[in-house]
Order: sequence, then structure tokens, then C-alpha cells
Amino acid sequence: MVAGSCGDSSTPPLPEREARFGVLRDLELFPRSARQGGPFFLDRFEVTRSDWARYASETGMTAAILDGSPGELPVVGLDLQDARGYAAWRFGRLPRYDEWAHAASGGGSYRRPWGDSDQVAWANSRELGFGALTPVGAFEAGRQPGGPYDLFGNAAEWTETPDPRYLAASPGAPDERGSIRGSEIALRAARLRASGAADAVLTVPGAPWPLAWITWVDSARLPRLVAPGWNRPLPASGPIERDAAGQDTRLPRERSSVLGLRVASDPRTLLRLLAQVADDPLSESDEAALRRFLGRPAVWTLLADAARQEPSLVAGSGAAARLLRTELDL
Repeated sequence: MVAGSCGDSSTPPLPEREARFGVLRDLELFPRSARQGGPFFLDRFEVTRSDWARYASETGMTAAILDGSPGELPVVGLDLQDARGYAAWRFGRLPRYDEWAHAASGGGSYRRPWGDSDQVAWANSRELGFGALTPVGAFEAGRQPGGPYDLFGNAAEWTETPDPRYLAASPGAPDERGSIRGSEIALRAARLRASGAADAVLTVPGAPWPLAWITWVDSARLPRLVAPGWNRPLPASGPIERDAAGQDTRLPRERSSVLGLRVASDPRTLLRLLAQVADDPLSESDEAALRRFLGRPAVWTLLADAARQEPSLVAGSGAAARLLRTELDL
């Protein structure tokens, strides 16, 4: 399950899972090549109600569905802004859909996190028939060894990837801006207005034909792809693709009793957010968690390379930034 470990008598205590630095021991590294999109980290667990309660107590954020349910259930009832805020607090961001799919398919090798076999009892999905959320991490068989739990089933999870049906990606920054062309413009603009995002549609004033039919859309307001939860079927074919995974689409301001999140990160994001921690000194448990995380050889190599390429990432004056520079030999 997701309980924290306090170490033994010879090592400093580690923070509880729900504490801010507690996420570090549960971040799994996926070392993809640059051609595949680059390496990323993904939390082994969906964010629990206990995790969210700790965040809310330290930041004053209360938006979520908690309703007195057990703390080991996934937190739900979050809009995109809520989910982003929590992920940043834990040194990360929301995963992109390609990252979720990579983790959920063995890098594109399988239909499901555990392989290709039809094991209905290995995920809290529609086929299993529970019809409700289950404690995070309860399906041990439904993951790769050492990998994330509940990638299929349980809570649905926000991603940062806009629904491609609303967006034709622009060459420069496909995750930040996009263009809509041709006869679909009126239909898509109408959809955005109906969703309350009319101000997201920006025409190009005075543009000559055919550029007058290009509309730029602020992706912060676009519908996002959502990784499937318990109310979605397991994919019938693979390796995992967007259509095969049975993913949902949600508007950024939408809240749902089945929609939660999982924290992702990457070397630059992780270093930047860690270096911004203002606590000075760090607590004994937080420092122990950070040192242990940096002691993982693959993690050390990845973060050291990123910091050498961009020293400003760890240029802060706080204790965490100083520890990063020391441990990474900068």
C-alpha cells in the first residue's frame, strides 16, 4: 500500500508518503530516448485523499471530494488547475498522455501494464464490476514489477494533452498552442463557446485569405485527454493507443467524482521545483528523502546531466538548492 517508511535506527527518518518530499521515493524513472519524448518520472500511486489532505493543510487548498471516505482511496473532484497545483507542490506536473501510455504498455510492447493476457481481476475496471473506487495500490498483480499501480482502472487521471479532435498541433509547440483550419472552424468554435471557453478562440485580425481561416486556441482552456478509470473498459487491442485505451475527454474546469490525478515530472521540472523550496534548513526527514533519491544511480546521472546543461535550474539560495549542487558535484 502507500504507507510511509521511517527507516531503521541507523538512518534518518523518511517523511510520510503524504508529506511533500514523501513523493520522491515513489517516483519511478522511465528512461525514454529523446526520439520517444525523453525520460520522465511517474508516481507509483494515484494521489490519495490522505495525500490531498496534507496538501490542503499546508497550502489552504480545499477543492476535492473527500466526504469522510478512507484516506487510502484516490482523491477525486479536481479540475485541471487543482491537479496542476498539487503536482507542482510535489515537484512535478501532470503526465502527458504519451507518458501515461508508455508506462501503461511497457513502452508500447503490451496491451496492459502486466502484459497481453486477459486478467479481469487485475484492475478495478468496468469488467471487474465493483462500480466504485478502491484503495490505491490494491491490485498488486496489475502492474509491471516495481512499476506504477492502477494505471488501468480506479480513478481516471488528468493529463496535459489536449484532445486532438479540438486541436491540430502547430509545428512549434504542440502542447502549448494549436491551429484549426478549414471548414471545421465554425463547429469547433461553437463547441468551445458551448463549453464556456469562447475567449479561448482568437482569430487573426486582418489576415488575408486563406489565413483568415486559421484560429489559434489557448490550450489552457482546451479539453484534455483523461486516462481511463473504473468506469471504462480495458482495451481490446494494442499496443496502447489513444482510441484503444478508452480514454475520456474533460474540460479544464470540470470536476468529477471519478477524476483524480497522478504526479509526473522530468529532470528540468524536478530540479527547478526542488531548488525553489524555501525551507532553510530542511527537516531531517526531508533531507534524508532527497539524499536517498539522489543516491539512485540512474536518477543521479540524469539530474546531474540536466543541471550541467542548465545550471540556473539549481541556482537557488535555499538548503535544497545547496544540497542539490553538492550532491550532483556542481
